Amino acid sequence: MNCVGTSVREPKQKRSIEKKARIIEAAFKVFGTKGYYKSDTTDIAREAKLATGTVYAYFKDKKDIFQEASKQFYALVLQHLEQSFSLARSFQDPFFDLRRIVEDLDALPEQLWEFQKELIGLVGMDTEFKELAGKHQEEVIELIAKYLAPMNDGKGCPREGILLTVTFLQSFYLQFEDIKEDRSARLKLEFDLMARVLVALLVTQDK
Repeated sequence: MNCVGTSVREPKQKRSIEKKARIIEAAFKVFGTKGYYKSDTTDIAREAKLATGTVYAYFKDKKDIFQEASKQFYALVLQHLEQSFSLARSFQDPFFDLRRIVEDLDALPEQLWEFQKELIGLVGMDTEFKELAGKHQEEVIELIAKYLAPMNDGKGCPREGILLTVTFLQSFYLQFEDIKEDRSARLKLEFDLMARVLVALLVTQDK
């Protein structure tokens, strides 16, 4: 619940922008470790080393903070994918590209993965979070479509093939911590197999 007499403002000065960023950084950690329902704005303020009233100056309530954190999380993932696909364009081997994109996940802060787990749980329970997730998926689909456009003699791939790629990447995003730890490579072997099957499907979609 918002503090009486406090109105939410959009930061414009550098100091205010930095404070809002600190709140979001704290939110990633608090929501990721305690979960959405067991957290409150006081926890986030404490983690950000700010007064609770300061948090309410930038956000209406806990849900407002979570929504903004979700938007920033999706933006970071999309930025990561854009960078990875940009680098992958220099390779002619789609299998190698997929492997590189998944392995590049190591560059993302670890706290984001715990936050993502909480976000996935809430997507199925809240319409607004579900809409945010749907919008993000469409952005990812558009990006992957652009990357796959040169395939199949410039004909690209139909939406089904692109959705298959999205599902593949999401599956390994969710298992990434296990993939990093399981150096014995059961999951890496599984990745190799799934990636090769996916590439075979993509390359022959329009043939």
